[in-house]
Amino acid sequence: MAQLRAFDAAARLGSFKEAAAALHRTPSTISHDVAALETFLGALLFERRTRAVLLTDAGRAYADAVAGVLDGLAGATAQLRSRCWPEAVRISTNPLMAAEIVTPMIPRFEAEFPGVQLHLSVTEALENPGQGSVDLAIRYGGTDQRNLEQVQICESTALPVAAPGVDWGCAPRIDYVLGMSTAWTQWQQLGHALPGGSGRVHRFSQFAAAVGAAERGLGITLAPRPLVNPLIRSGRLVAMPNAETMSVSPITLISRRLGVDAAVWRGLRDWWRDALRSALHG
Repeated sequence: MAQLRAFDAAARLGSFKEAAAALHRTPSTISHDVAALETFLGALLFERRTRAVLLTDAGRAYADAVAGVLDGLAGATAQLRSRCWPEAVRISTNPLMAAEIVTPMIPRFEAEFPGVQLHLSVTEALENPGQGSVDLAIRYGGTDQRNLEQVQICESTALPVAAPGVDWGCAPRIDYVLGMSTAWTQWQQLGHALPGGSGRVHRFSQFAAAVGAAERGLGITLAPRPLVNPLIRSGRLVAMPNAETMSVSPITLISRRLGVDAAVWRGLRDWWRDALRSALHG
């Protein structure tokens, strides 16, 4: 098959070099494959020139036949794939994860799975993949529901962050709901000193809004790494120097329980597992 694809590309493009670029190979491997095909057929397919290759009469006739076979194979493959693969993957995640981690990964996903659309459900709510509204959920913490599978993406710790130039001793704190209390309440319960001033505290119901407020220079908030690493790398946030940290729930990828016959969904789930680990550890 590699020899036929090499020949087809060279026949269409009139150049081993351009065929190599189109197939992401080297000109020497294209030349070797074509030569091997000519030996097998016992016929010269190309007339070699210094900067190009020209089809012989035998090569022209063979090129028409090969193009038809490859087009038919591509069509049959696309038809079968469309029956086996889902039209879309529905992923639930929180607003910050969606904006900073998942959205930049969309071009890679589309290149890997060109026939599968990606639908993002962006919410702080814990949507359940076992109930059919979403296929995968990226969230903090795991699940003990028997109809779900989970895989840990990475550990996570929270630390104080703020916009560049913040006065760590005087700036207001930005708090948000975390579990049954708030982020700064849990920080203080661990015996950590509170940064910032003792006056104004901005309070938000959602973590993503608190991080957005910190990014806009409104104060200091607690944010989990590695989720805020992209904002720190881009200079939109800075971590408090020599700060203590607070352990928070790990980031997990949750799906419905997959049977042995769910190879397609397992492949999609595993792609997101590996891609998220790469993005969050990068």
